[in-house]
Amino acid sequence: MALITAADIPTGLVTGNFYFVSEDAIDADTNPELTAVSGTVVFTPVDSQGRVIQRLQLIGKVATAIPSQFNAKFDAQGQLVPLSGQGVGIRVPASSAPEWNPTGWKWRVEYNLTYAGTNRTVNLPSHHITVDTGQTVDLTAEAPLQETETVLTVRGETGPAGPQGPAGAKGATGSTGATGPQGPAGSSGVHIGTTPPADTTRLWVDTTL
Repeated sequence: MALITAADIPTGLVTGNFYFVSEDAIDADTNPELTAVSGTVVFTPVDSQGRVIQRLQLIGKVATAIPSQFNAKFDAQGQLVPLSGQGVGIRVPASSAPEWNPTGWKWRVEYNLTYAGTNRTVNLPSHHITVDTGQTVDLTAEAPLQETETVLTVRGETGPAGPQGPAGAKGATGSTGATGPQGPAGSSGVHIGTTPPADTTRLWVDTTL
């Protein structure tokens, strides 16, 4: 069996964006403020019983891998980054990779966050994530939300109609319709001359007078 190298370790990327929402400060608007969190996130490998993984083996490799905790922090934009600050997100061994022995372990995620403005500690519950090889895991999507009561939404009154929009483009010319029925015959015209007309119903204007 071959020796293990860093390139042999299957990995995935863990990312996250975290912010504090607070009341509006003295500024040009009245919107709540968003402030990037400060602090760290600790990733610990644990088995299905929650026990810390002491050692791992890559199938086909002559070496024992002793996994350690992985630590990340948040940058000035609230993005999760390695403690080195290089890159966005932290790359960790893929917990679901079939190359590992044992298999089926997960990462326990623990947060140590502070509000930079007051250094107030913020407690977020820990949770577990599974990381597949080559996968990007967003902590916001993976962290379970706290259960809350149902919120009733009340619809307000209908607002006034908005202004009429511009006229649309002229449509295509339609097909020619069917020919309508023939109209009634018109009245007889006036006959002007020196002899009476053959049609006695027509008015005759005698020009010999």
